Amino acid sequence: MTRHLSIGLALSLLLAFGCGDNATDDADAGTIQDAGTKPDAASTCATEICNGVCCPEGQTCDLWTQQCSTPCSPVCANAVCGQSNGCGGRCYGICENGLVCSTATMQCVGSCVPDCAGKMCGDADGCDGRCKGCPDSQTCNTVTFLCETVCSPACSAAQCGADDGCGARCLGSCPSGQSCNPSTFACENNTCTPNCSGKACGADDGCGARCPGTCPSGQSCNPSTLVCENNTCTPNCSGKACGADDGCGSRCPGTCPSDQSCNPSTFVCEGSSCAVAANLGALPQATTGASHPLGAIVLSVPLNTGALPDYLQLELYEGMGPFIGGFVTGTFPLTGSELQYATCTLCVRLFGDTDSNGAPAQFYMATGGTVTLSSVSGYLTGSLSGVSFEHVTIDSSYNSTPVGDGCTSYVSSMSFDAYISQ
Repeated sequence: MTRHLSIGLALSLLLAFGCGDNATDDADAGTIQDAGTKPDAASTCATEICNGVCCPEGQTCDLWTQQCSTPCSPVCANAVCGQSNGCGGRCYGICENGLVCSTATMQCVGSCVPDCAGKMCGDADGCDGRCKGCPDSQTCNTVTFLCETVCSPACSAAQCGADDGCGARCLGSCPSGQSCNPSTFACENNTCTPNCSGKACGADDGCGARCPGTCPSGQSCNPSTLVCENNTCTPNCSGKACGADDGCGSRCPGTCPSDQSCNPSTFVCEGSSCAVAANLGALPQATTGASHPLGAIVLSVPLNTGALPDYLQLELYEGMGPFIGGFVTGTFPLTGSELQYATCTLCVRLFGDTDSNGAPAQFYMATGGTVTLSSVSGYLTGSLSGVSFEHVTIDSSYNSTPVGDGCTSYVSSMSFDAYISQ
């Protein structure tokens, strides 16, 4: 599967008009004649006509220059903001130090801070986007920019297949020895052994159900909803080592020797040869960095600044997997084919120590977690939850292979609400 990834594409729109000078037997004087249109049946020209001349095979009429030319395909993969695209334009590319690439000037500029104070859904936010404020119990539809009443599914303690009150069905409980099939919403006999070892709360157990797994410190997994909820117990990790009991039934992402960090999945101190920190924790909301290259939506989020910054990248590919019929919203577990870069349609990666040419020293591929998408049109809106990563190599066929050097990372949560630039 060929992938053309770039932080963005530069697009140009060319308009031209041509006007005939003399009348002909078949047209009145002054009739507008479009250069580059296909000839009529009486013509012997098999290609496009350009300024009265047949274009050679494989060429088209440039409406701006009125000359036959070979179409140019811009090249902007991993390009720096403003870099030439090979077709006379510039690339919407990578910026450093927290700057963003301006679609107007194709230069790295400081990010714009939207101003939506007192504004409602659809009002201009001052940053080429629109505000999403609505009255209580309503949300802003990012396609129509109208306030709509949102239905909250009620599946707590519901049976498999029960109505959720919002026109869908619950992935609920089943008798012992059975599990709820997420495709048919029917209880089926288990034919496999669930595997929840080291998995996050709500992660796929490998048998079509979800795990009552781990949660961030200070939370526990609700066995009915399989959602992490705040504990009534207050964890105590002050001064404790990595893996120590936090006093609330979980373990502490505590201290390690100076050249090591605490892995939040295994709670084991690991070496410092890793380009990305083992525990990135809860990341701030991403409000910029979404683009729409051909057949994909890409969100690139800088995690730090400096000469060699790290990035988190979310990639959605249309025409495959859950997006076979186009981009859709929903909650998607990172399991199976989504954990292999050559086959994933909803890919989550980390780039460690990225140089000025956009080349990272290390790639990290997701090994589990959940992605929720609430908008894929106009704005890319949603969140990541409990996403774990491991250090991989990626070959020329996009196959990702674990390195096995103990370099892992973890993002407990991150929300995003970014305008999708074209």
